[in-house]
Amino acid sequence: MRNVVTPVRRAAGFSALMLLPLMSGTAAAQGSTLIPEITIDVSGVYEDNFARSSEQLAAQRGVDPSDFVVTPSIALNFNRTIGRAEVSLTGALGYVFHARNTDLNRERIGLTAAAEMPVGPCQIAPNVSIQRRQSDLRDIVFINGLGVNNAKNTETVQSYGAAIACGRRQGLQPYVSINHQRASNSNPIRDRAEYDATTYSGGLRYSSPVVGKVSVFGSRRVVDQSPLAVPVGTETSYRFDQVGVEVQRDIGTRITATGSVGYGKLSSDSVLVDRFSGLTWDIELSALIGTSLRLTAGTGREVSNSLASDAGFVVTTPNRVGLAYAFSERLRFQAGAEFTKRRFGYSQLAVPTRIVEEDRQTYDASISTTLGRRLKLRIYGGHERRNANGTIFDYRANFVGAAIGLSI
Repeated sequence: MRNVVTPVRRAAGFSALMLLPLMSGTAAAQGSTLIPEITIDVSGVYEDNFARSSEQLAAQRGVDPSDFVVTPSIALNFNRTIGRAEVSLTGALGYVFHARNTDLNRERIGLTAAAEMPVGPCQIAPNVSIQRRQSDLRDIVFINGLGVNNAKNTETVQSYGAAIACGRRQGLQPYVSINHQRASNSNPIRDRAEYDATTYSGGLRYSSPVVGKVSVFGSRRVVDQSPLAVPVGTETSYRFDQVGVEVQRDIGTRITATGSVGYGKLSSDSVLVDRFSGLTWDIELSALIGTSLRLTAGTGREVSNSLASDAGFVVTTPNRVGLAYAFSERLRFQAGAEFTKRRFGYSQLAVPTRIVEEDRQTYDASISTTLGRRLKLRIYGGHERRNANGTIFDYRANFVGAAIGLSI
C-alpha cells in the first residue's frame, strides 16, 4: 500500500533505461556519475521439508521433501544524477540449483529501473520492473497423475507505470499514478491463474518537519483474470477500491513510525467471484535502544493476487517482530518471528486440492560478520509450521544455511 501514496521516490522507470545511453555523456561531463555497487553472492541452505507440505502431498507432487539448494547471484545497485534528474537500476540475477529436485532448477530474476525527473513544479517518475522465479510450493494446487509437473512452473510478473507529484516537498503535494501489471506462468496447467491488473491511484500529501508526512489516498485496481479461471460466458474481471490515510513520522531520534489505514471493497459483476470488504492496514515501528539494539514490529492486511493458486485474490494478514543487535561494527545478530494468516478467494467453489485458508508461523535467526572491507559471511536458520484447511496441506519445516558475499 505504501508505494501507492509515495509514488515518486519509490517508483522505477522504463524511461530510465531508455535515457541511460543518451545521457551518459552529459552525466560524465558534469561529474555526477556514481560508482555502481555490485555484489556477488553464493548461498546454500538445507531444508528438511523443501516441499512445504505433508509427506503424502509431496509424493503426489513428485517432490523430494528434503533438499539442499545452492543459489549463486549477482546484485546491482546503480544510481546516476543527470542534472536535476535521477535514474537508477537495482536488483539481482541468480540461478537456483537443487541437489535432489533438479526438475525445479530455475532462474531467479528481480530487476527494477527508476527515474525521477523535474518538469516545472512537478516530479515525474516512470517505472518498470520484472520478477521471474519458480512458484512457491506452498500454494500450488495439484492434479493426480501429473507428479512433478504439478510443481514445475516459472512465474513472471512485469510492471510498467508512472507517477507525478506537484508542489514543494515541504507543504502540500497532490499526486497521481498508474501502474499496469502482467503476470504469467510457464506451465500450461497454470494458465488459469494468470492475470492482468491496472491500478489507478491519487491523493494529497502534506509534509513538514513537525508533523512528518500525512497523506490521504484513493485507488482502484482492475484485475482481468484468465478466461480459464471461471466457467465459459461469465465475468472474468473484478475491481478493488481503496481509500485511506498514511502517516510517516520520526518520534524523537530513536523511534520511527509509519502507518497506513484504509477501507477496501472488492466487487465484480459475476456471482462466481468471491467478495471482500473491510479494513486494510500497514503499520511499522522501529526503536533504537542504546547504541547496539534495534527492535521492530509490524502488522498489515492486504489484498493481492497469486500465480501459484487458482484463487482470484488472497487476503494476507502478516504480523512480525524482530530484533537486531550489533556486537561490534563487524559482527551482528538478528532474530524474528512472523505470524501470517491468509484467506484465498476463489472464483469457483473450493475443492479438496485447494488451500482455502492458512495460519503460518515462522521463526528465524542469523549472525553475520564482515571479513575485511568486501567479504561478508552470514549463517542463518529457522523453523516454519502451517495449518491449512486442517488437511494434508499442514506441515512443519526446518532450514539452516550460509551465504557469502563479495562486493566489487
